[in-house]
Amino acid sequence: MKEIVSLQQLLSELRRFPALVVGPGVTSNSGISNDIVDAILREFADEFEKDASVSNYLDLVDSVADPESSEIPHIDECIRKHVLSIPGAPQIRQLLRVDWSTIVSLTPDVCLEDALRERLEGTATSRTLTLVDCARVLPQFRTTPIYRLLGNPRSKNAESGLVTRQSDLLIRQQSWPDMLRSFADFTKEAPVLIVGNEVNQDLVERFFAALVSLPSPRPRIFVHLKGDPVGTNRVISNLLRGKADLIEVDCTLKEFCQAIEDYVQKPEQLVLRLSDELAPCKDRVSKALTKIKSIVSVVPGDLPEQFDVASRHHQLLDGLFRPTSLDWSPFLADLHLPRTQSHELAQSIHLRLGVTDLTRMHCFILRGEAGTGKTCVMKEVAVILARKGYLVLWINRLPIDSAPQLVRDLARTLADITSKGRKEAAPKIVVLCDEPLSSRITPFDLAYEINASGAPVALVFSCRNTDFISESGVSIPLPVVPDEEVELSVELDQGEQERLPDVLIKIGAASDRESAIKSMRELSTRNSADILCQLWFLIPVTRSAITMSLEDEYIGLAEVERGIAALAEDGGRISAQARLAYECAAVCSDFKLGIPTEVLVRALEISFSEWIDMCLDGKPLWGLLYPEEHVNTGETVYWTRNDVVTAVLMRVLNGGLGHTGEVRVLRQLIKACSTGTDVYRTFLVDLLVRNRKKLGERYSLEQGIELFELARKSLPFPDRTIEHQYGLWLKDKGADLSSAYDQLQKALVAPDYPAAASSERLEHIHTSLAATVVSQARDGHRPLESAFAEVQEHLRHAQSPSFFNPHTTHVFGTLLLDLAQMHADETETETQLQAVAEALPAIERTFQIIGAIGKKARRFDKDIEMLSVLQQRLLDSMDTDRVKGIAVEIFESNRNQIGFAVVARKLLLEASKRGKGKDYRAAKEYLDECVERLTTAGVKPSDRLLAARVDLYIRWQLQGQGGSVDWQNILSDLETICASPLFRDDVIKLFYYGVVLFHLDRIPEANVIFSRLRNTASLPKLKGDARSYLLGGGGSPKRLQGVLRKSHDRWYVEVPELGTDLPLRNGEGALVNGRDIHCYVGFSFLGPFAIQQRPDPNDLLLPA
Repeated sequence: MKEIVSLQQLLSELRRFPALVVGPGVTSNSGISNDIVDAILREFADEFEKDASVSNYLDLVDSVADPESSEIPHIDECIRKHVLSIPGAPQIRQLLRVDWSTIVSLTPDVCLEDALRERLEGTATSRTLTLVDCARVLPQFRTTPIYRLLGNPRSKNAESGLVTRQSDLLIRQQSWPDMLRSFADFTKEAPVLIVGNEVNQDLVERFFAALVSLPSPRPRIFVHLKGDPVGTNRVISNLLRGKADLIEVDCTLKEFCQAIEDYVQKPEQLVLRLSDELAPCKDRVSKALTKIKSIVSVVPGDLPEQFDVASRHHQLLDGLFRPTSLDWSPFLADLHLPRTQSHELAQSIHLRLGVTDLTRMHCFILRGEAGTGKTCVMKEVAVILARKGYLVLWINRLPIDSAPQLVRDLARTLADITSKGRKEAAPKIVVLCDEPLSSRITPFDLAYEINASGAPVALVFSCRNTDFISESGVSIPLPVVPDEEVELSVELDQGEQERLPDVLIKIGAASDRESAIKSMRELSTRNSADILCQLWFLIPVTRSAITMSLEDEYIGLAEVERGIAALAEDGGRISAQARLAYECAAVCSDFKLGIPTEVLVRALEISFSEWIDMCLDGKPLWGLLYPEEHVNTGETVYWTRNDVVTAVLMRVLNGGLGHTGEVRVLRQLIKACSTGTDVYRTFLVDLLVRNRKKLGERYSLEQGIELFELARKSLPFPDRTIEHQYGLWLKDKGADLSSAYDQLQKALVAPDYPAAASSERLEHIHTSLAATVVSQARDGHRPLESAFAEVQEHLRHAQSPSFFNPHTTHVFGTLLLDLAQMHADETETETQLQAVAEALPAIERTFQIIGAIGKKARRFDKDIEMLSVLQQRLLDSMDTDRVKGIAVEIFESNRNQIGFAVVARKLLLEASKRGKGKDYRAAKEYLDECVERLTTAGVKPSDRLLAARVDLYIRWQLQGQGGSVDWQNILSDLETICASPLFRDDVIKLFYYGVVLFHLDRIPEANVIFSRLRNTASLPKLKGDARSYLLGGGGSPKRLQGVLRKSHDRWYVEVPELGTDLPLRNGEGALVNGRDIHCYVGFSFLGPFAIQQRPDPNDLLLPA
């Protein structure tokens, strides 16, 4: 019997915006197919059989008299044009009232999607529309996918274009299951409305046939309006039997859309508290915060009005024990355990920000062991400061591919909010970032961007000791010295222990203080991790939920772990799906990953509705797991309640020995990622790429191979990132190196994954290949000479002008040195010299790109230290006098100048370390001797030798201000090497080529060079750094006179002596249009600029 429900009944079960399967009856008109047929027959009547009679345009082209007719492409084009010109139906206005979770289009027209796009463009939202018109399109989060099963009339691609004949439709529908693979993920448990398909019931049948062919999960509820023929279609009923329900809703389309629109409730807003003197700037601050609402959450200072704590006690307790959830209500209701160090840290921040005039960023670090309550302390600090009137911002978990850009957006907005010069006061801001690495942010990048923006805020990090302290015992680098570093105590202090009984009473774990103290006496530990993590399981409702599957009810703190383990091992009273669910969540939580709902549901092979029913309050899973919704993506992930749960479940899962159980779970999770959309691919990258080190510590070579092979098989398209990491797994875990090499070669030619926002750099893969080649040579599986040549080739590819990574330079330098020292005798070989000749210029180039300002910023401290050590190893690997002799022997033997270049580099490096003019002169004299020898022999100096001379001039005369400069000689060398394949893409050589041309008054040519640098050098944080200055005859910065001009809100200096104008940087004093000023000229990768301050000689001191 057909089920009929009222609209109110449907709304009472609504958990998510409905999905839509739409036909032409509500987007354009039901007779659209006849209209297209009439239009085609009028224009191409001669192409069809005279007795042809069709009403469906899909059958029309197949009835052409001559299948080879040249007019067929024109008929197809005519159909597309007609479809695009069709006006929208009035019912579209009703459809626009609903934010459909997803849409399936069974109509050729584009009226609905055009109307939806127009509405989105006129709304302040980050949500987008994604047309899924072929199987390769993988919609991402925060989008509404429109599955155009008939194709896209705006595309002329055979794979995605509009189908114009029945024969094409029969072929296209074979791809419908692949196109619809993500339909269930966006629909989830929402009902699916089928409307407007009166004239194309056959398409609806084919749609359902494709949908039910997909594995679970699938939507479970399909609804149609009163009188829709879908309800009486026996084919559809048979297709859905036992798989989904088809329900009739007793209402019209207008009533349905109106009810959904009215049903949407705005979330309850917590209070943003600012001090009274900041009231005038509240609107400005709110507007600015809107720009970064996906990046940060504002911490409220009060509960909303009419908030009844007593009636929401259960909700508050649930929120209190969700560590990663941004629920501030429990802390505002004072249900948490007040920590002594929370108040001390908040007071320290308050004292720093309490000064009248803030001028810089203040940085604080909270670190500690796992489970000691760092997140709760951070939340308590946030609430304390919000109550004091500070603007407190909590950084959300960011999408992995866009995190760097979002951090820069945050820094710019903070600078705007705190900028001076406004009439009203600026708010004092505290930014908190809990475990930044888990939020896909590096602490350095966040601190660097905020500090560089000039925003005078307090930045507070929390992190685990294992994340903060490296294996060598060195703390992670930061661009500033932290104002304070706090290590959270492992044990509760006396005051916290005295406050604990009150907390037990508040959460309902004890009826009075006496019983609370009795519970505490059962404990044999004061460890905060043990106590705080176990509090959740003392709440009566939690105990009730968990003991539903247990025969015994545990009571005290000391028995919590036994209760959790008993639940996990209770195979007879908890479903197989529930057991697998907590196993999956435990494994992911142990890897510091939340498991996305989509991955979990597909691993369990159940529907989204069934999963939600399993997690309702009071069910056992609710006691062990909790959901967290990501603010910026809308993605929901599940975690275990705390580290105690994770540890117990992992012991149960693995049987107390080895990792076999968790590998079994990982296999199921990876296999569940076959849909391949952004959420699945990101999960695999988080698991296999970001956690590869942890995987390597736990699992065997064979176990890792199984996981990577399964990931490759599961994803619907090749993924360069996964291919690369698989090759690294084979190399690092001791597999046959030829297998690792072959796999890395596959990674080199693999395409970027369609759903990836950023690509795996080919330069990284070349680095991995070079390391594999060296390992093969070390094991004797590859001849030294061929290995060296291949490593050189990979080095050149890895140093592309669009890529800069100091770590890559260090890896390559180390590889070259190791390769050169293999099987070497006591004297330097030509191969050794070649290695040094490759490595030393690469290190010099890296130091030059980092530059003096990069050196001061501390960003590259670790890189500079490692490269300096490598430099010293290279210096120590050979004796200068002996190499001089060998250089002559090699040249006289085969005219190879490699020895001369190595000695010149060695002398240059020693001179730059000592910083003495006599050492630079000694290096120059040696180069002059080499050139003279070459000239006598009738041989031109090699590019490497000329490059060494150019680097000598740069270090000595341009950066060290070592007297007058022979610009013409430098230009001659630069012209030669910048035309050679070896150096033509070297950004440093190109930069100084431009600088030299500028000094020689060839300014238009110099500007061409700087334009090329702006377009090719991928150095966003380093492009604007000053690297050189315009020098006078004595080698000191030259002071020029110019006239100030303002254009488009920027100041320029017209310099008559140069015959050009320059942008003014960091102008001082009163800037008046037309005023004469004196300035100096600096050079960056962006080109020349004017500054008023005299450059300090130390401004150009590079790492050495």
